[in-house]
Formats: sequence, structure tokens, C-alpha cells
Amino acid sequence: MVNGGMSTLEFLGAELRRARKERGLSQDDLAQRISYSSSLVGMVEIGHRTPSQDFITRADAALEASGLFERLLTFVRADAAPPWFREWISVEREATLIRWFEPSLIPGLLQTETYGRAVLRGGGMLRDSEIEQRITARMERQSVLDREQPPEFIAVVDEAVLRRAGR
Repeated sequence: MVNGGMSTLEFLGAELRRARKERGLSQDDLAQRISYSSSLVGMVEIGHRTPSQDFITRADAALEASGLFERLLTFVRADAAPPWFREWISVEREATLIRWFEPSLIPGLLQTETYGRAVLRGGGMLRDSEIEQRITARMERQSVLDREQPPEFIAVVDEAVLRRAGR
């Protein structure tokens, strides 16, 4: 949290809006310059959607921000994981073998964006901006499985997890 309860994602959005307005651009103008939709620009500006690296790179260039948004995105990503989980993420990046026992959910490294969002929303304890930050971080964590030498990944889940129908 920064600035009296504002999440880092909301702060990034506020800075994007400030820079856009400083240059006299509407959301539509910026969207056209970076080849994204104006609705996505709006969602990023209010902290309801975590922007992709490509979005940020293009916004930095279009707004001549000298890498400001790339630097802010680093903080958004760092803030996305709960403090108690950050050490695990660091270990996960270097692991050659990951064993996971998850009796009631699909493990985070195997979750789809929709499934992960439903899990995070289900607890009712996180704001939408925090959910979006965590989803983005969770999806980025999955890149550990796509690297040149990915870790061996063994997951044990209850069969009911695999058979449970979504609501």
C-alpha cells in the first residue's frame, strides 16, 4: 500500500492518468497510440486491471515517461504476492523439483486466470485491484514451467478438485 491506502496498482494507474492528461490526451487518444482498447486504458487507470509488460512499454514510449511505468510495474509485481509467500516465490524460481500437495484447489502454478480469479474472489477479503495484482503475479509465476530447463513438477490433488463443477 502506498499513499494512504492506495495499492501500488492504483498508484500506477493514477500516474498513468496524470501523465496522459499532462500531454492533453484522452483515454481514446492514448489507446490508439499504444494499440490497446480505451476500456483497458480506463481499467488500468482506476487500478482494476494490471497492465501487461507490452502495454507498459508502449505507454512509456507514447507518454515519453522515460521508463517510469516500467519501474512502477516492478513495484506492482513485487506487491502482488502476500508477504508470507514472497520467500517461496524466490525459491520457486530456482527450483529443479517442485512437489505440491493441495487437497482442495488446483495448485497456483497450474491455475487458469479465470480459476485463480474465482479462488481469490471467493474469500471476499481482497479488493478488485488486489485480486488483479495477484492474478497477474500468479500467471507470471507460471513462466517457471516454460523456461529452458523447467523444474520437475509433482502435484497431488484430491480427485474432487478435478471433478468439481464451477458455479
